[in-house]
This record gives sequence, structure tokens and C-alpha cells, in this order.
Amino acid sequence: SRLDNVPDSEAYGVEGELTIRPATGLTIAANALYLKTQINDYNGTNAAGRPENFDGAEFIYSPKFQGSLTLAYDTPVTETVNLTGAISARYQSKSNTIFEDIDLYKVDAYGSVNASLGLKDESGWSVSLWAKNLFDKYYWSAVASNANVVVRFANQPRTYGLTVGYEF
Repeated sequence: SRLDNVPDSEAYGVEGELTIRPATGLTIAANALYLKTQINDYNGTNAAGRPENFDGAEFIYSPKFQGSLTLAYDTPVTETVNLTGAISARYQSKSNTIFEDIDLYKVDAYGSVNASLGLKDESGWSVSLWAKNLFDKYYWSAVASNANVVVRFANQPRTYGLTVGYEF
């Protein structure tokens, strides 16, 4: 890993967020980001350590699109206990991990879904079942190199659990 200062570059984009509550207890939240990055004038070293001109390259770890959508529901089941549930999806387009356009160093586009279902009492206790990466999607989120070795860092597989809590 190395730190490079790229003096002549540009980044611009647009981001939007929307939260609506179309019915009692239901919240829908969405977020989207479009990002355009470009190096205008930079001479540095490539992955093999040789000098290279990177004019026109995209910034590293800067996907052009990222988005998320969350549906959350909270409704009473008794006078003091609420049923809570949520499902959220996140997506990002591919990105480069180096300035060069080499497939080996790309992070492919990926998406992931998380979900939870639980009970919460107004006295402070709560219990919820949850799952992360619900559909067990395999992807890598980072790529690094050292000498002649390229390492990809994979995401967590599907995980699930039970959380019991108390707020005081």
C-alpha cells in the first residue's frame, strides 16, 4: 500500500436521499450516489513499480454508483410491546483498486441484503433475530498487492443471530 498525492484531478457527482412514511409504522428510506472521478495530469508508479502516466484514470475505490433501500416496520402487538422488522439492500458498481485498468485489481459490482425481526417493550427490553448478507453473496471488497502477490479480501458470508438487549 502506498499513498499518492494527485495534484490535478477532479471529482463531481450527485447524491440524493428520500425517506417516506406511507402508512403508520412503515418507513421507506432510499439513498443513491453517482460519482465521476478523473485524474487529469499525474505521472506515478504502476503496480509493478515502473513509471506510468495515469491521465484519464479513475480514482481508486470510487464506484460510479452506490445505492441503498430500507423498508422498516414498527407496529404494536400489545399495549407495551412492538413488533419491529427491517430489510435493507445495498448495491455498488465496480471500482478500481489501482490507477491502472487491470481486471485483477478491480472490485466487481455487488449487492447485499440484511434483515431483522424483533420485539421491543417500552420498559426497555428487546429481542431480535437478524441476518446479514441474507442471500450469501460472495464478493471481495478490497484488493492489495505486495511484490508479485495479489490478495483479495472477501466479504463476510451469511451471518445470523439473536440479539437481546435492555435500555436503561
